[in-house]
This record gives sequence, structure tokens and C-alpha cells, in this order.
Amino acid sequence: VPKHSHRIMRQHVARAAMRTGAAVQAGVKHTCGGGWVFDSLIPGGRGSSEAPTAQHSGQDHILAFEAELTEEEAKDLREEYDDLDPERLEHRFQAARQNERVVDDIHKYSAVPEMNWELKNAPKIPPGGSFTRGSPHISVVMQRRCKAWQNAGMKALLDQSVGAVVLAGGPDFEHYGPICTLNFGMLSQKSIMQLLCERLRRLQHLTSRLKLKVKGAFRVPSVPLFVITNEHNFNAVHEFVTENNCFGLDQNDVTVVVHASTPVVDSQGKILMRNKGQIWKKPGGTGMSLKAVAEEGLLPDVRCRGVTHLHFLGTNNVAAKILDPVFVGYAEAVGFGAERHALVKCTEKLRPDEPLGILINQQVKKGLGAKSRDVLRASILEPSEAPGGTLREVAPNNAGLLHRHGSMCEFYLGVADLPRLCTAVMENAHSVNGRYPTVDLATGRQLPAPEHPAEPNGKHLVHWLGDLVESCDSVNGFSVGREEYVVIKSETGPLSIEAALTKMVALHQQWVLDAGAVFTSDTKATTLVGMQCEVSPLVSYDGEGLEGYFKGPVGLPLHIAAAQEFRVLQLPLTIKRDGILQEFTQSRWVDETDEPVTARKDFIDFSETTKELHTSHGLKKETAQREWQMCFIGVAAREGEKMPSTSREDREALIAFEKQLRDPGPSYGAQQKLWDQVLED
Repeated sequence: VPKHSHRIMRQHVARAAMRTGAAVQAGVKHTCGGGWVFDSLIPGGRGSSEAPTAQHSGQDHILAFEAELTEEEAKDLREEYDDLDPERLEHRFQAARQNERVVDDIHKYSAVPEMNWELKNAPKIPPGGSFTRGSPHISVVMQRRCKAWQNAGMKALLDQSVGAVVLAGGPDFEHYGPICTLNFGMLSQKSIMQLLCERLRRLQHLTSRLKLKVKGAFRVPSVPLFVITNEHNFNAVHEFVTENNCFGLDQNDVTVVVHASTPVVDSQGKILMRNKGQIWKKPGGTGMSLKAVAEEGLLPDVRCRGVTHLHFLGTNNVAAKILDPVFVGYAEAVGFGAERHALVKCTEKLRPDEPLGILINQQVKKGLGAKSRDVLRASILEPSEAPGGTLREVAPNNAGLLHRHGSMCEFYLGVADLPRLCTAVMENAHSVNGRYPTVDLATGRQLPAPEHPAEPNGKHLVHWLGDLVESCDSVNGFSVGREEYVVIKSETGPLSIEAALTKMVALHQQWVLDAGAVFTSDTKATTLVGMQCEVSPLVSYDGEGLEGYFKGPVGLPLHIAAAQEFRVLQLPLTIKRDGILQEFTQSRWVDETDEPVTARKDFIDFSETTKELHTSHGLKKETAQREWQMCFIGVAAREGEKMPSTSREDREALIAFEKQLRDPGPSYGAQQKLWDQVLED
């Protein structure tokens, strides 16, 4: 286990030990975030009999400049040197080289067959890979199937047998920091992490409404959430989550964990030196998240909670449906997620070059000698390693791509199978070529990174989570619509922040239309602040529960939020101000129980100052400050009431302040501080 993992990762081993009544007589260390680390359970830690090995053939160049370093620098370098496992590193390097040898042989691969759920009897699980269309819009039969799967998923949540693992250890944006903390410009200014947490809260609420047969009581299920980060963004993500009180989730259910980094090597497998006292290491890929859960102290806590399955998903997908009940229920009903079985969520690829790994069947030999036979094995081929002919192969009758089921990097796995899957993923490796500044070992001179993109000087050895499917007897791709794939991977282009915002406002407007609303002038939502549409995850998980709220035409911008957010569902309202009819926005409240809240007696204009709120409405100071602090947008008023006048100076000042909040910079906590400053002023 890399030393940084047990130095800063937050773990719940202590809580698991207390639950089972075990007493651990060893050194216990409290880490940031409230977790605990048992040094005696860590190789090389205090109380451990295992000592690190110091002899590493082939990597001795790491210590070439040890004599020129300070005592502290030399100590850190020696620790990194001692933590290396040369045999494992060589194995990873050879595995990565093997994966680079792409043979364009389309006969080696075959398309995954479809499991037909239109029949009366459930289809049998085929060997290798297969896929299921997970949309209820295909037919009445599939609508009933999806409803049954959804009920099974809600029951699994109610039984507290499932948990979620969020992968937040990917590359950071230069100007925005960790991608999970990114505020990508929605009306609420919520980050991707906040959206995920609030979707989980909504799911907990929907589950708690299911009446238990025993005693007829209601309860909110406990759902463990593990946020996997890398060593570079751990502090930023951990502080972001804790400062925002886990966005309403129980703090005992949220754990922020750091996964290990992996080295960068040259074409001969030698580790590159970043400088004389550091080696090149970078986040080790999505596969390291499996290692963080399976091998670094989290499994005892998971098992003590009674969790049997975990849903792995990434934070770069803005529309990701965490613990999707249909997805979970399908796995529970069919048996995927059991030992040697896995379920992956897929979506249809639109272009061969789209950055989605394809779920495919690969023909391999099983057995030795005369007893060997050809069998089908599921595989997820990334575009960088897939044969070009395979990616471009067209289905019969020109029905799109033959291999069109792209992995969304969402997996549903059994907890009992995690150690085996982790071993399989760690046995495989991939290389990502790049250009790195390094040190000339002969002269000690610092060398800049190569200028030409076609001249990479380093290979970053990574592990991909998708490699786990190759160790499973059967793998099923649960194919969903493109509306669930809203990924941010770059600052420009089709996978940019702007593109994601465009898709999200269109999706939320479609939810509102499906609920029976009619927009004025048939306007379509756009990324402009005055033309956006947003439905809070606390109000609706997937468009449900919006029926009956739209009694008249609605306009843009439209923000539907829960009452506890002090936000409102906005409707057009014409009232008189200074004897002139003017268009404003009436606000209708929606709470988490899907019931409209009684209209408020007071009315608040976003452009009103706190002084006017106190004097014009006669509100108590605490109430006015609280409502003002929670940032009203629009007007909450009864029909026929006059709006109070607002000075031009106040209006201009607050419009400028509103624009400041609209910028995709401040986080949720930063907004609260800004509002506090406005109140103070």
C-alpha cells in the first residue's frame, strides 16, 4: 500500500471494529475527516512484521543524485524507492506493451447479443457479453419490466444492501480545480458533487415513503457513499465536501478516500525522474478505485453495514443517476452483480471516434493442449487500443455501428467478488503516452518536455476499471438513452462545460413538458441566464413528481426547487405597479413530499434590500435575513398585491451582484459567504 494512502485517507475501520465488538490493540491514528487508520493493518506500519524491501533491480537510477539532496528530500526519495515493487512494475509494463499491440482483425471480435425481455419467460444469461435495452419506451412489456425492476431496486435501497462509489480522482481543470467541485453554470450554481448528493437524498426520500410492513413505520435508509480521489486533489475535495456538510447527507455515510498513484516510465520501463529528488507519478486510473475499496480498509465497514453490492460511477457525468433503481433492480432480479457476474451501464455510440469504450465479445482459448476450446469472453475496448476496423464496422442493413454499446464507466458489483476483481484489474495495465520534463541521468541537467506531440518520452502506467469484465463469466450491458450521458472532459468541444449545460437545460425542460406544462411562445431553454430551465434533484430524481403543478403557461428562466432550498417554481404574473400593468413571476412552492406548500403571505422581490424587507413587509429581522440570504430569484406574491418600489441604485447594485453569482466560479460555500457580506453591508 503506498505510504500516502494510509497517511491521509479517511477510513472507517475503527467504526467497523466497534460494530463487531472487536478490540484492536494497535496504534490508531485519527485522520482528517473523522476516519481512523490502523497502522498495524498496513504493511510496513507500526506493529507490522512486514518490512519494506530496499533492493530493486533495474530502478537504481532513482538514487543517482541522493548525495546532492537535503536530508529531508533524501529521506522522502528513499521512502518512495523502498515502496516500489520492481517485479510488479515490470509485469505492468509488459502488460501495457501487450495492450499496445493492436491487431486489426475484425474476425477476432463479435457483437454482444441482445437479451430479449419481450417474451413471457425471462431469457437465459448467455456466456460472455450481452446487452439489455433499459428504456421503458420500447413497448408496454418493457414498461412493466422496468417498473418491476424499479420496485426491486427501491427494495434493495430500503434493505440498505447497496452503496455507491464515486470516482473523483480524474484530471483537474486548470481554472476550476477538481471536476467534482465544478460549478458548470446552472441557475442554482450547484456543483457536480452537490447534484449527485442531492439525487441520492431524493432517492432516500422516495424510498422512505415506502411503508414498511413491520409496524407500518417510515425510515430514511442509510446509504454509504465513498468518494475516491487522488493524492493531488484529496485535500480540495475533502474540504469541499466537509465544508458543505456533505450536502445534506449523513456525515457518517460519506467517506473521502485517496487512491494510489502509478509511475511514469520510459520506453525501456525505467521510471522517469521529475527532478533529482522526485520520481514522476500520476493518478493511477479508474481501476485504482477498486483497489482503494477492496484493499485499503473499507471492506470491513461495508460488510458490517450489510451492504452486498456497490455502484461505481464517475463525477464527470453530470446526468449520472446514482444508484438508479431500475439499474439496481435489474441486477438484483436477474443475478448480475453476483460472483463472476458484472453489470455495466452503456449508451449507444454515435460516432466511431467517440471516447467510449465498447462492450464486445472476444474469442479466446480456454484450457491447455488437446482440451483447449474457443470461448467467448466479454471485453471493453478503449478507442486507443481497439482495432480501427472493429470501431468502424457497420451493422447489417446499415443500422448504425455494429459495436455501438459504449461503456459509461458505471458498474454494479458484488462486495464478495471485489477482492478477486481487484486482483484481475491489477494484473492488467495500459500506457498513456505523454511528454514530461525530466532529468538527464548522465549530467544531472533538467531537460524540458519534448515540444512535438508525436515525440512522447514517457508512458504513464494506468489501470482501467473496465478490465474487470474480462475476469467474469458473464457481463451484461444495460443500455440507456443518451440523456444519461452528459460528460465533461474538456473546456471546449462536444464534451465541454458549455455542451453539458446545453444538454442539462434541455433535459429539464423536457421533464417539465412531459409533466403537462406549456411554455410561453414555445421557447426553448438555452445556456443564457435568462433562458435556462432547472429542476432541483431534491424535487425530482428523473422527472417524476412534477405533474399537477403547472396550472398555466410558464416562462423562462424556470427554476423548480425544494422549499428547504428557499427556491420557487416560477409562473408568470401580471400586477400593477405605479398604475402600470407589468409582468412579474409568481412563485409556487414545492417541497420534498411532492405537495404544494401554502402560498406565503409576504412577497419578496429579488431586487429589494434587507432594509426594505424589514420596513415594507414588517417581517422579523431574523426571518427577513434568512430569506434574503437564501437568494430569491423572481417574485413571490399573491395575485392583486402591489409590488413595493425599489430605488434605481439598489436595483443596479443587486443586478451586478447577481451577475457575480452567475459566473461559474464561486462554490456553494463561497456563495454563502458572499450573501453574508451583502447582509453585513
